[in-house]
Amino acid sequence: MTLWSEFEIVLEIAIARLAEMKPLAASIVLGGLSFGNKPSILYSLLVEAGEQSKIEPVKALINHARRNALVHGTPATEDDYSNFAFIKRDIKDRYRVSRAEFTAAQFHEHFLEFRRLHLAAADALNISGDDIEDYAKAGRFGQQGT
Repeated sequence: MTLWSEFEIVLEIAIARLAEMKPLAASIVLGGLSFGNKPSILYSLLVEAGEQSKIEPVKALINHARRNALVHGTPATEDDYSNFAFIKRDIKDRYRVSRAEFTAAQFHEHFLEFRRLHLAAADALNISGDDIEDYAKAGRFGQQGT
């Protein structure tokens, strides 16, 4: 989850740069958007800037992540934690239940690949750990009562 949250900040920084937004304004505007809107905005801005090649690393990460199952799913585990699943319920036009199942080894591999794709996407967008820290400071992350 933490790595996914960091990826969401990477998207916000890329959008802010392309849209020439100040970091605090970007944090205010983009922080209120659902995740699904951020890649779409980024893709449009990248196309307008003639930087379409930067879209594929972001899409690769999103396609690998299984975000909805992991973020919105309810975890269910074996007693020894050797196998587990994330159970997701959807209620749109009808009720649906889906399961994302993993062994501990599979989930570990899933995480390692997610991390690799995360680094590749951040690199393609020219965003470093220092950029993330600067954005967090400008957005007043971690401050109370502001």
